[in-house]
Amino acid sequence: NAWTSAYAQAFVDRGIAVLHPDKRGCGRSGGDWKQASFLDLAGDASAALRFIASHSAIDPTRSGVVGFSQGSYVASLVVEDPLCYFAVSVSGSVRSLKEQMIDEVTLAAIRAGHVPKDDDLRSLTWIYSATFAFAHGQGEWRTLQDSVATGRLRGPFLDHALSSMPLSSDHWALRWV
Repeated sequence: NAWTSAYAQAFVDRGIAVLHPDKRGCGRSGGDWKQASFLDLAGDASAALRFIASHSAIDPTRSGVVGFSQGSYVASLVVEDPLCYFAVSVSGSVRSLKEQMIDEVTLAAIRAGHVPKDDDLRSLTWIYSATFAFAHGQGEWRTLQDSVATGRLRGPFLDHALSSMPLSSDHWALRWV
């Protein structure tokens, strides 16, 4: 990633050691980020902190993490690790993941020419709330799927905004959120 690499190089140019991993399944990294929670990814980052702390040229009391985008969520978890002395968030959100996803599908539908009505946005928010609740063990899959199907029939905005909703209860995105 040229963006994160530029940050890493800027640190190196200033004499700061950098371990610049890709998240699971990205770049040359193994695994699959879609199967990992933010807590799993934070565990990966904590393992990296333990690794660099063991290097003789590193002062472990000056180690920390930099999180980019969703990595900012991860950084906010890693900062609890006693080996993490700082955390930096670069382009992290101040809104919840659910709110980010609602904004993302809303803007995509608008860019596609579908203008929402007020009740469309309320319905979309309700369906995403129900989806997040289901992902956390609350609610029935059939009820959620019926709500998505009904919403998609209400008009082009909701049809577009709900088109990426998971089609099965074991979809990776439900485990991820």
